[in-house]
Amino acid sequence: MLTPTVDNINRILSLALADPAGKEALSKDWRAFMSTHFALSSEQQKSVQTVSGLPPERVQAIQSAITNVAENGGAIRLSGTDPVMLVIRPEKPAEPTFSCTVQIKTFVCHVEG
Repeated sequence: MLTPTVDNINRILSLALADPAGKEALSKDWRAFMSTHFALSSEQQKSVQTVSGLPPERVQAIQSAITNVAENGGAIRLSGTDPVMLVIRPEKPAEPTFSCTVQIKTFVCHVEG
């Protein structure tokens, strides 16, 4: 298991999007993908996996955008240092754009219209 650093996450996301099995895993459940590939602390695990950490509508917004990229092309990466931003750029956007700030301990997201 890898430490969830910006570089490690970007590398694994890039590899996953280049591989049919990786695309499928990301399309199914990005939270399970993160938990499977990275050594998350208990607080990070709670942040990703529970409603108290990340509201369901945000989980779904992120999942929809990731699935769109996996199925239709585009890019997923982390950018910046403090805060770190999750950037999802589908080639064919089907949903409103959104930004998601990824903090070391929690994920703080909002959907933009």
